[in-house]
This record gives sequence, structure tokens and C-alpha cells, in this order.
Amino acid sequence: MLYDLKGEDKMSPIVGMLFSAVKENYQRLKSITEGMSQKEVDYKGPKSNYNSTAQLIKHLTYVDLNWVYRLKGQPLSNALIEQLDRLHLVGQKK
Repeated sequence: MLYDLKGEDKMSPIVGMLFSAVKENYQRLKSITEGMSQKEVDYKGPKSNYNSTAQLIKHLTYVDLNWVYRLKGQPLSNALIEQLDRLHLVGQKK
């Protein structure tokens, strides 16, 4: 995979660069994790004291989504936060 950090035609240069970086990271992560078993994805180390691959992917998804909304100049809506929480992509419910 080789990318030039160029976005789509109607994107400003900065937005295009950020979009391309997120897209490249997604494709790289997908290629790394393809073929992993659920057990491997959920593994937290021999003492279960490390983040699993699943937790790291969830975190990256949440961070990338926050950047998308930040670039749009909008806050993440409460409805979207609640939906992400149901998918366990944000903090634990209190």
C-alpha cells in the first residue's frame, strides 16, 4: 500500500490529507487483523492486564469519529454517543 495523503477532489488540502491518513490507517489495520480469531482479538495478555486488539480498534474508531465531527465543526451528538456506548465504543455506563 502506498498513499500520497491526497483526499478526494472537492476536499480542501488539509481535510484531504487527514481523510487520506485515516483511510490509510484503516486499510493497514484491516490487513493486519484479517484472519485473526475472536480469541486473538479479545486477548489481553497472560495476566489480562493489557488492552486487547478489539479495545484498541474501538478506541481508534471513536477517536477517528471525533475528528470527523471536529473537521465538520460539529460536536458529537448525544444520540450518536448513546449509540456508540451501546456498541461499547465509549466509556462504560454509570
